[in-house]
Amino acid sequence: MSDALKGPRILTKDVPQYTGGFDNLSGKMETHPGWVGTPLGIYHESYFDLSGYARNDLTLVPTLMDLQDAGIYQTTFFTPGPTGTRDEGLIIGDVMSTERLDANATLAILGTSPPGTGLSTENFEQIPMCNVRLTRIRTTNGSNEIQTTVTAGSYGSGEPTAGHKLWLYRFIFIVPPPGTPLAAPNGLIVNATRFILGANIIEESELSHMMRLKRSYELNNYGN
Repeated sequence: MSDALKGPRILTKDVPQYTGGFDNLSGKMETHPGWVGTPLGIYHESYFDLSGYARNDLTLVPTLMDLQDAGIYQTTFFTPGPTGTRDEGLIIGDVMSTERLDANATLAILGTSPPGTGLSTENFEQIPMCNVRLTRIRTTNGSNEIQTTVTAGSYGSGEPTAGHKLWLYRFIFIVPPPGTPLAAPNGLIVNATRFILGANIIEESELSHMMRLKRSYELNNYGN
């Protein structure tokens, strides 16, 4: 086999910005290019295409997994009360998964059971990366709508994969759910971001590769 496909690689995938509001007619957040609106929030789904490596029986070993995120998150869902208090927030989940997720189900339990934990149907080994953070509005008056991170955590198995795809997700759950908006323009603004994956492409022994494919098949049917 040629060594052309082996060695260190950096893969990137851009995620577009989102600007939209809650559609009272549909009962969902508005869909925006690259994003799907739901009654609870929005999500973006994409993937790294690893089929060229898989066809050559190669394994991708992650060395760096991250989301480049240098922008701001803004919300305009709620009218300030008599004292100007506002308390809306976001739960933001950024995920790399070896299997395609049920995006709606994942979004619904994101705050308590991210992929690979608790109530989710994903095994920990299926989730190489998962970062979750909670934001709250930082102002006590109606003039500033920027969200600030309150808590943030990350975990993931970092497991190598011999699959054809590595799925990428951004989940944004709105707290409280946007079914009770009070103010125009009733919106959410999310900046553009980028998934980045540093990896080493290797050729494993035949037995190791077969066992990895077997394990991938078992995980794909986990919880089904």
